[in-house]
Amino acid sequence: MKINANAKINLYLDVVSKRSDGYHNIESIMQEINLFDVLDFYEIDDDKIILEVFGKFAVANNNDNIVYKTAEILKKRFGIKKGVKICLEKNIPFGAGLGGGSSDSANALKALVKLWNIKISDQEMNEIASLLGSDVPFFLDGGKAFVEGRGEIITKISNYKNFDIVLVYPNLNISTKEIYGRLNLGLTKDSKKCSITHLIEQSFEGHFFNKFEEVVFEIAPAIKSIKHELLDFGAKASLMSGSGSSIFALFDSES
Repeated sequence: MKINANAKINLYLDVVSKRSDGYHNIESIMQEINLFDVLDFYEIDDDKIILEVFGKFAVANNNDNIVYKTAEILKKRFGIKKGVKICLEKNIPFGAGLGGGSSDSANALKALVKLWNIKISDQEMNEIASLLGSDVPFFLDGGKAFVEGRGEIITKISNYKNFDIVLVYPNLNISTKEIYGRLNLGLTKDSKKCSITHLIEQSFEGHFFNKFEEVVFEIAPAIKSIKHELLDFGAKASLMSGSGSSIFALFDSES
């Protein structure tokens, strides 16, 4: 079984508050894009998980990998005695704010549920996805959505305008944990919650925002320069995705 795991960009991202469980409440508009990792799943006779990772942005293929953890959680939770070999081709860079690991996890979750014929409700799928990572629930359905809480509250946005996207990865890995730690939430205003109706009507003006830019641009000014260069090229908008380091720009046409 072969499946693509798409990356995402954040068209809007605000960190509203810190939670008592150590996570943060966010408000974000996430959009899948057509940059993707590829996962191949094979049933094997041995009752074990084998993960092989390759590709331009290959990461560790041991049991610390989120895809391995996804398979492990499913096996334990549902008492699965079957084995699986997973081949992961990494085309999405790590530490780029593109949700590559979360997308790999969500798509592995869906594929393994099908491969192992697991009977599971949408609610339980979402619960498992939330355990694996804050962005994982979004990737269960993907597309475009308004995301709240720590990432588990999702409102789909079905009608929206498509843009041609230029995506720049500056070959820098940004630690999400470090960036969260540097945020000054004491200066965060009341929730700037986006109007979903406004977005569905395809009026994007005034909504492009990323709270993390104020921190990342200070410690990595080259990323800020990329954003302004893209705007100088005539982009309708340019923004850092997630906690960085990727910058994207939206254009009306590919040319």
